[in-house]
Amino acid sequence: QDVAFGNGTITNILAWREYDAVGLGDIDSLPITAFHANTRVEQSQLSNELRYAGRFGATSLTTGVYWFNQDLTYLENRILPLSAPGGLNWTGGGQQDHEAMGVFAQADIDLRESWILTLGGRYSTEEKVEIAKRHLIPKQRKAHGVKAKQVTLRDPVLKAIIQQYTR
Repeated sequence: QDVAFGNGTITNILAWREYDAVGLGDIDSLPITAFHANTRVEQSQLSNELRYAGRFGATSLTTGVYWFNQDLTYLENRILPLSAPGGLNWTGGGQQDHEAMGVFAQADIDLRESWILTLGGRYSTEEKVEIAKRHLIPKQRKAHGVKAKQVTLRDPVLKAIIQQYTR
């Protein structure tokens, strides 16, 4: 429920989702069991957005914060009984843990009846991680003669560094 505050409104949007799926695929479509695959997907997602929207004279302002967290597991069991003596039964897949946090703001300024100037910005820790991975870390590795295999910084480590040492 929206809450009136000053010249605007505070809105909170909370969302949660659980998803589980299990399947069996007949990959080769033969009348015998030659290549089948069992799959399992488990997903849990939680997000929250808190925003303020108001009007101040000729300016409409929207600002807020956003948080998103998702855990995803995908498993696939490939069954190939005819591929080798005793057949092949192999399971693979993986997990993904994803978190994003952001701050955003937008101002619409009425300049004239038919002219509106829109200014906005968004910043998130997710973007900082990508900037570090794509630009800052390769630049520092090159500058110091360090090869990628010599030092690995995973996302949780980068997030911790960003949250504690940047603004």
